[in-house]
Amino acid sequence: MKKEYEILYEDKDILVVNKPAGLLVHKVEGKDEETLADLLVKDYPELKSVGDKPERPGIIHRLDKFVSGVMVVARTQEAFDFMKAQFKERRMKKEYIALVHGHMPRPVDTIKLKIARSREKARMVARPEGQEGRDAVTHYEVTDTFKNYDLLRVQIETGRTHQIRVHMHALGHPLVGDPLYKIKRIKSKELADRVFLHAAKLTLTMPSGETKTFEAPMPEELVNFLPTLART
Repeated sequence: MKKEYEILYEDKDILVVNKPAGLLVHKVEGKDEETLADLLVKDYPELKSVGDKPERPGIIHRLDKFVSGVMVVARTQEAFDFMKAQFKERRMKKEYIALVHGHMPRPVDTIKLKIARSREKARMVARPEGQEGRDAVTHYEVTDTFKNYDLLRVQIETGRTHQIRVHMHALGHPLVGDPLYKIKRIKSKELADRVFLHAAKLTLTMPSGETKTFEAPMPEELVNFLPTLART
């Protein structure tokens, strides 16, 4: 699987990139591998002085390693601060495509389960209201149905770690190909080196004040995977 990123848009303030699955966004402790941030700095050296942490040059938000799709990166500190505020204030609109095991309880619904770090495992867990954790809101719509799977359009109001993966796992419908949030009794068709989750669309306000939507097409490996699934 290719590890190169694609530029979807660029101007003096921001870059919008399509990140492939299998590529870490930035350095993390315990992993010594080339990241999206490393590749971007090679092509855009000015990013070195942008951001709030040296290991995350220009990086405003992230996607999990085995997730693909659209991301925005700041080229100046002013743009970084401007975009960061949009995320904090939940003004950016993020839309994903996801394939889950089984069939969702409703064709359209909102999941409101808090997310906290697990005390026993190296992952996140969902918790109901009244328990500890950070608020997390996920909206979904079933867009296609297969014999043992549902294809979803997902929008998130919050950007918690592994949010979509955790919420779907909590409902008993884990994402296809997810090695971390899986249910043992569910037999899964395998995906090569990725989770069936793609950040398809990002709507944001530009530093100029203009609102723009950027889209990343679903990658070939996901497009080709869907016809292998049996229909009802």
